[in-house]
Amino acid sequence: MLARLETPEWLKTVSGNPEWVFQVKYDGDRAIVDTKSGKIQSRSGKDKTANFPEIVPKTLKPCILDGEIVAYKNGKTDFNSIQHRSTSSDIQFRMAEYPAAYEVFDILDLDGTDVSGYALSYRMKLLQAVLVPDATVHLAPYTTDGELAFQNATANQLEGIMCKNLNTRYQQDRREWVKVKLSQTDHFLVCGYTKGTGWRASTFGALVLGKMTDNGLVYVGEVGTGFNDMQIDQIITTLRLSINSLCPFAANPYTFSQMPTWVTPAMTVIVKFLEYTNSGMLRFPAFKGVV
Repeated sequence: MLARLETPEWLKTVSGNPEWVFQVKYDGDRAIVDTKSGKIQSRSGKDKTANFPEIVPKTLKPCILDGEIVAYKNGKTDFNSIQHRSTSSDIQFRMAEYPAAYEVFDILDLDGTDVSGYALSYRMKLLQAVLVPDATVHLAPYTTDGELAFQNATANQLEGIMCKNLNTRYQQDRREWVKVKLSQTDHFLVCGYTKGTGWRASTFGALVLGKMTDNGLVYVGEVGTGFNDMQIDQIITTLRLSINSLCPFAANPYTFSQMPTWVTPAMTVIVKFLEYTNSGMLRFPAFKGVV
């Protein structure tokens, strides 16, 4: 089941409507878990069981659950942390360094019976009755006040909220759910990279980003979070082939001591961010992928 994107103004049309419920939009890895086999499957169909051995939902009967695997940092889900769990290598270290939790919000099968055709209101009752929450597996809470849910998400700088009609059946690949996000997503050109530190000393610290406008290429800041190990290696390998001694911006935004390694702006990346600052910089940017 997928979700379409709506604006905060749209919330006014459904907030307070008893047919709708609202939940936190978690920033992690969507996952289906079969409690009978123990298999964890990603949205793309990849088997992630070996990546998350601590995710073992306890249920009164075998069932198939839908939810989000997340990692918490400072009380909020942190996409960068969960990206470090994208491989099953060094799993004991990764479990200790980036512990995962499973936020369960739906049930698709109960003891061999397909329940996806029932209304969400009934599925939620089944889920509450069968799931035994613990320190790692949680029953995702909900509220009936959409505007209050969004206000709380804004105050706590969360990604946004999910809005669900209680009458809807679970239909794979259908966008019957609605997501209202605080953050924005856009495409930017990689114009350089800063020196990395620690375990990223041999790669990069952050990517220097630019946006093509009517006035030419404009500096919009850097992005240094959201990458997994494989993405870091692939990006630095590509960027090293396009190193350029010249700054691509009309005015260099860096001092000599901060100078990044410039590259020819050819790589386009997708970045999630909360908003633009008054000076045109990205606020809370996070890498999402390469175009």
